[in-house]
Amino acid sequence: MGAVHKIFLLAFVLYSANGYLKEEDFGEAATKIAIPLKEMCMEITGASQEVIDQYKIGHFVENEKAQRYVLCLWRVSGLMDKNLKLNETFLDSILPQKERDADFPGEVKKCHAVIDQLGDEENYQKIFEFEKCLFKLDSADFIMF
Repeated sequence: MGAVHKIFLLAFVLYSANGYLKEEDFGEAATKIAIPLKEMCMEITGASQEVIDQYKIGHFVENEKAQRYVLCLWRVSGLMDKNLKLNETFLDSILPQKERDADFPGEVKKCHAVIDQLGDEENYQKIFEFEKCLFKLDSADFIMF
């Protein structure tokens, strides 16, 4: 996997899944990589920036397009497969030591259990609940792009 791809995936995890870092901490290179993914998922799903902005501050409104947007981010990054199975090895490999020391992967796994509890719900609905769980872990550092 190329270095640029790894930077993007690290940025994605931290942006969408309870950040620990602020947007400005990612630097120009990661931002340049993240923006095309954001634009692609917005175009594919039809999600509006206004609803995504609401998600950023914890207002998780029932909006199918925005829920599908979040699903798109997780799937395209490769951190989840089509069955929403979390690639834990990959997650651990791209997180900085600080996040591993804080047991961020363990917290993600706890939230991921929500997905399994939802049974036959659509994947975008499961991701919606997963994101709400991540926000509850540390709302002050939750970042989504």
